[in-house]
Amino acid sequence: MWSRPKISCADISYKCRVSAFTLIELLVVLAILGILISIAYPSMSQTIADNRVRSHAKDIVNLLAFARSEAITRRATVSIFNDENGVEGWLSGGAVRADNEMNPIFQVEPFTGSTINSPTRWYQFDDRGISGVINISVTHENASRTANLVASAGGAITLDYSATKNSDNKESQ
Repeated sequence: MWSRPKISCADISYKCRVSAFTLIELLVVLAILGILISIAYPSMSQTIADNRVRSHAKDIVNLLAFARSEAITRRATVSIFNDENGVEGWLSGGAVRADNEMNPIFQVEPFTGSTINSPTRWYQFDDRGISGVINISVTHENASRTANLVASAGGAITLDYSATKNSDNKESQ
């Protein structure tokens, strides 16, 4: 069986080449990577903020739908409180309570990172699932969209996303 002779660097008249990256090549790659990350970061933070607005708006829609369903099922008035202690508004989350119970039926985690504008601290659904008109908007300082939530007196809930005033993206969904 034929085998290749072992050759050392000392046997060759020229220098042995070792495959490796030089420090300058490594710094150039890191600089290019840093530039690409700095270009992508603003777009990524806006996408995260848009997703947070959408998620919080859907949580509120689900909370309203759950409260309406519970009011019809229990044949009792059910209330949604967006502020348990009277200070924080939607930042403290939300709670669904039946009128004859002290403990909440359901609670939602705090809505951190978004600004939720609501004209009142609580909403009620009667035993037929009917409430007053509900208007809630969800925004975020970095988001390109605002979620507008409207619930009619009959209980129909619509969710609309509109572009914010400072956004370059004018399409609606």
